[in-house]
Amino acid sequence: MVKKVTVTLVDDVDNVPADETVSIGLDGTWFELDLSNSNANELRKVMDQWIQHARRVSTRSTGGGAASATASGARTRGAADRARSAAIREWARTQGFEISARGRISSEIVRAWELSS
Repeated sequence: MVKKVTVTLVDDVDNVPADETVSIGLDGTWFELDLSNSNANELRKVMDQWIQHARRVSTRSTGGGAASATASGARTRGAADRARSAAIREWARTQGFEISARGRISSEIVRAWELSS
């Protein structure tokens, strides 16, 4: 038997199909947004006014929580990321959020957890 699993990215802003994942950083924290082309272009347009005054940094340092590439190119997460995700999931369950045991944690839950800390 063949089982085929399809993953569909949904725009984090307006719930339409997403075309790309955009990474942005602020104050040492990195964020990822799944966005449609129009929302990604809008974000880039808004950010451009700030970026044109910024200095480019050759590498980003996130204090050990960054994903790293393996020899095969697959991305792995550090222990700090796994511990943070586990803490968020536990907190979310106690707060009545519906959250899976694995996979991406919604930005809504992450924001709520950050605000509660």
